[in-house]
Amino acid sequence: DAEMKSDTTPETHGDVEMNTDTPDVTPVETDYNTADTEPPTYPGCSPPLDNMHCLRHLALFTKLRPFAHEFLHAAAKLCQLYIYTMGDNRYAAEMASLLDPTGVLFAGRIISNQESTNSRVKDLDIVLGGSESVLIVDDTDRVWPHNLQNLVRIDRYHFFTQSAAGFRVPGASVMEKGWVDEGGNGDRFQLRDAFAVIASAHRQFFRGTEARGLAAEALAGFARGDTLTGKRGDTLGSGAADVDTEKDKGKDKLSQPLGDESLALIRNRDVRELLLGTPEQPPGPLSGVSIAFSRITTTGEPRPERHPLWLLASSAGACVSGEVRNTENTESERGDTKKNHARRGSRRENRKDEVGVGKRRTRGDK
Repeated sequence: DAEMKSDTTPETHGDVEMNTDTPDVTPVETDYNTADTEPPTYPGCSPPLDNMHCLRHLALFTKLRPFAHEFLHAAAKLCQLYIYTMGDNRYAAEMASLLDPTGVLFAGRIISNQESTNSRVKDLDIVLGGSESVLIVDDTDRVWPHNLQNLVRIDRYHFFTQSAAGFRVPGASVMEKGWVDEGGNGDRFQLRDAFAVIASAHRQFFRGTEARGLAAEALAGFARGDTLTGKRGDTLGSGAADVDTEKDKGKDKLSQPLGDESLALIRNRDVRELLLGTPEQPPGPLSGVSIAFSRITTTGEPRPERHPLWLLASSAGACVSGEVRNTENTESERGDTKKNHARRGSRRENRKDEVGVGKRRTRGDK
C-alpha cells in the first residue's frame, strides 16, 4: 500500500499521484559525518522516514505504510497474493519491486490496467480462483463495483501533506501530525486490522480441515514482526539461501493438498458469507452481542460494513450496526459523540413521557 508525492503539478493516475513533467531530480549530497553538519531529525519517526523511497525515473517519492512487509509476509502464509493496480505496467512493476523485492510473494501475479479486462474498474474475472474464496484489501471501494462483498476496505494512507489536501482531508497526513506515523497519531494500524480479518476468514473457511491451524501461526508471525528477511529491523540482502528457505516453508504450507474429506467440507463455503456471519456457522465468541461503532468510519460512509473492525466483529458472531440500539450488550456506550448525544436525548424524552403519563393517571384517579 503506497502513497505518492511530487513537487510538480500532478495528474491523477489510478489511486496515486504521478507527474507528467520531468523535474530536476539531481540529488544533493550532504556529508552528515562532518563535525559542523548535523543530520535532520523528524520527531516521531524512528528510524527517520523508514520505508521512504525515491523513484527518480518516475519523478516521485513513495512511503510504505507501517507493517506493509509484515502484512504481506503473514498473508502469504494463508493466501496466494496478487497485486492489482489501476496504474500502468511501469507503475505496477515499481510497486512490486518495493513490496516484494525478491519476487517470492507475488511470483509474477501482477495486474495493471493494461492486463485488466476494464481499465476503469477492477474485477476478479482476471484472478484465478472463484470469488467465493477471494478477499480484496483496498482503500477504494468504487473501483470494485462487482466485487464489493469480497472487499476489506482500509483507510487511505496519507503521509504527505499534498496527498491529504488532494483528497480533501487537510490535516490528516503524517507530516501534519508531528511526523508521528499511523498507530501513534490517533489512526489505527490498518494493515494489522486487515490481517486479523484475513486470519478470521481463513480460520472459518478451513474449519475442520488440515489447514485449520495456519491462521494462528500466521497471526503469531505477524505479532513477532516476521518478514522475508527474518524479524522486523533486519535488512534485505542476506543471500539467496534465505529466500530459498522461505520458498520451501511456503510450499510446505500452501502447496500441501487437502484430503477428500476436507475438500468436501469447504466445497460449499463462501468467504463472503463467513465474514458477515451466517446461521450455519458455529457460535462465535461475540455471538449474542450487539456492537455499535462510533468514530470508526467517517460520517456518511456509504459502506461502513466493509471496514476491517466491522468485518472482524461480524465474523466473530456479533450483530454490528452503525447506530446505537436498545440492547443490553452495546459497545461504545460512553463518549461525547453525536450518536450518544442522540441516544441520551431520546432516553430523557422517554423518561419525560413516562412521568407525564403517570401524573395524568394520578389526576384521573383523583
